[in-house]
Amino acid sequence: MFNIEDCDIYANTAQAEFGRGGGLSVYANNNNTRFTDVRVYYNSATLDGGGIMAGYKGFTMDGGELHGNTAGGYGGGLYIDTPQIRSMLIGVKVTHNHAGGKGGGFYVKSGIFRFDNPTEFLGNTATLGLAGGGYLPRPR
Repeated sequence: MFNIEDCDIYANTAQAEFGRGGGLSVYANNNNTRFTDVRVYYNSATLDGGGIMAGYKGFTMDGGELHGNTAGGYGGGLYIDTPQIRSMLIGVKVTHNHAGGKGGGFYVKSGIFRFDNPTEFLGNTATLGLAGGGYLPRPR
């Protein structure tokens, strides 16, 4: 398990062809990732995951906030690609994030996704007009 607790990740940028995960890119091949009371705000990525890009294994964010992050592509606040693995947002505030593509608040490319303990969405936008709050893949 990879844990990050009670910290701020803010005002970072990911650019060019590797422009994913403006605040943080997490590719934990052998471990699940858990953020507890982490605040991710005012980060940007030229491609996907303005705040956080999470891939491969499960991702859980318990408490904290995704605020004011921007992605040129998908997932202004959060981009998740965890095939066949469960990812969760538990009591997270997802506010005023923006994506140039889909999923202003969050974008889930693959995996099983769950919300718990009221997660709040407010003021998120997506330029393509699809899923300002968030985007989930169609069930197969």
